Amino acid sequence: MKKIFVCLMLCLMFGTSVYAMDSDDKRIIGGTQSSSQSWHWMAALVDSYSSSAYNGLFCGGALIHPRWVLTAAHCVKAGDYTNQNIDPSEIRVILNIHNLKTESGDRIRVKRIVTHPQYDNLSSVDNFDVALLELEKEVPYETIPILTNDSDITGKTATVIGWGATKLKGFINNYPSQLMEVQVPVVSNDVCNLAFNRYSDNGLNPITEQMLCAGSAGKDSCSGDSGGPLMVKDSAGAWKLAALVSWGDGCATTGLYGVYTRVAQFADFINGYLSEQPSAQSVDTAQLTDAPQLEITVSGTKVNLSWTPVSGAQGYTLYYAPYPFPFYVDSMDMGTDTELFLNLRRGSAFYIGIRAYNAIGSSPYSNVEHFIVSAIR
Repeated sequence: MKKIFVCLMLCLMFGTSVYAMDSDDKRIIGGTQSSSQSWHWMAALVDSYSSSAYNGLFCGGALIHPRWVLTAAHCVKAGDYTNQNIDPSEIRVILNIHNLKTESGDRIRVKRIVTHPQYDNLSSVDNFDVALLELEKEVPYETIPILTNDSDITGKTATVIGWGATKLKGFINNYPSQLMEVQVPVVSNDVCNLAFNRYSDNGLNPITEQMLCAGSAGKDSCSGDSGGPLMVKDSAGAWKLAALVSWGDGCATTGLYGVYTRVAQFADFINGYLSEQPSAQSVDTAQLTDAPQLEITVSGTKVNLSWTPVSGAQGYTLYYAPYPFPFYVDSMDMGTDTELFLNLRRGSAFYIGIRAYNAIGSSPYSNVEHFIVSAIR
């Protein structure tokens, strides 16, 4: 799910799901069905509000520790226009599942989301696209170790797995219920940059050292596969996690490659969390259950926004969108402030919503209000 697009204001008002797939999403193209005896570390990330794993799927991941799943950072962001993570309560990780329609698997809550601090969801290219999901309990399933040295990976054939679309036809994507796999050759970053410079409009040399490229004619990962594993065998024949599905320009596009997060670049970041003791939720970092109450007053061109403090909050995020048609939703971090004074041009009109946050996650949304600065003097 490359760059989750959210009509957040509709979510605020109607409680709809925060996940949707767009045209840059990564899918398994040109692959085959996986054996039910394979890939025990594969994780499905699903919307917690969906009772159906098939309908709720939005990304993949890999179990790298009995308590941790590795995925792409863009999978767990609240939308294209914010760097805020979605709330852990909005995700379920399903393990021990191959067929999303006929199997239930083991559905596990997420305690904590950790995205790389240098990931920028507002950038046009997903660099540092890696995140860790801490599960609420340890699980008994086979894990996959990360590849910490990939200096010889160019030219190797890698395997990518996921439940992403298997065929694209216009705006219609065909999503399988059965886990799929595809074998793709890894190419050098220099070769990949040359291809993107020639065939894509993602800027000059968009491939960084934090990325890895792979693919061949008619074979690629692409929508629904984001965050899922690209794997290679080491010299002893054991599978290692080399990369995560990240982004691309279309799917299996002639002349281009799929782009992945190069896991070896993040070994220290990942292992730092894997060595932690299980996190405990102290009183001051408990899940926020109360929503702020928003109030708006307008006097001439001056607008005052204020909201009630939430116990246990470490800060507040303000969301705004144009009224009456919320073509976009943007946000700003208010820190610990609970009031904002604005002097706006006449005719300005916006929806406003507030959400409190702390280290565990975010509160429910406040009441959504709108204001109009009169165009008449």
